[in-house]
Amino acid sequence: MKSTDFLWAITGIFFVELILNMFYNVGFLLYAIFVGIVLIVMENEIYMNKEEKIFIFLMIIPISRLAEVFITFDFFWRTLIFYLFIIFLVIYYSIKLKVKSRPFIGNPAYFIGIALITGAAGIIAKYAFNFEFASLIFLIPVIAYGEEIFFRGGLQNLTKESFGVLSILFTSFLYATFSMNLGFGFFVVAFGVSLVISTVYYFTKNLYIAFLLNLIFHIIFFIVSPNMLN
Repeated sequence: MKSTDFLWAITGIFFVELILNMFYNVGFLLYAIFVGIVLIVMENEIYMNKEEKIFIFLMIIPISRLAEVFITFDFFWRTLIFYLFIIFLVIYYSIKLKVKSRPFIGNPAYFIGIALITGAAGIIAKYAFNFEFASLIFLIPVIAYGEEIFFRGGLQNLTKESFGVLSILFTSFLYATFSMNLGFGFFVVAFGVSLVISTVYYFTKNLYIAFLLNLIFHIIFFIVSPNMLN
């Protein structure tokens, strides 16, 4: 697999995401075909080069989208299951592809601790103070962690070996593409925010700083757009 194949892949994901938001059934079918072809092509690969590892890792996006169609719960449970699924796939592929665990997924113990603390805080906020958006206190850290271990810890680390500083641009483009269902305006905002987070991560190699920046971004986002909970 050549580096140019990666560029074609992210271009394909962009257009499928675009189609998915305009013609859901067509986009879903294209993603199913996309995943099927990749799995068939990669089935007999034993020793993958770095470009092939990137390509396999990219499959987390279409696989997650295909799984999303079966999630019919309300906003909280749909979002929670979706991001837990992404976290599971990232950890699975980090092991399968033998990617270094640090700083790839950080220390999961820290995330579990944050999840427990924010979960307890969310319960207190909901039942003691009747806080309308209490579920977000727990949900936002899950979203931030899932996105950071995939986009920064995983994708940016893998693409940095082949593309250097351009990995910042590729990661931000895919991050924004992943958020395209929220509209073109949010696509632009997400791209800009990701450029900042990816640049900070590129120079610091600190996944926890990226996680904190992502937390701040989502807190601001849900304050500005509370209608997303519907």
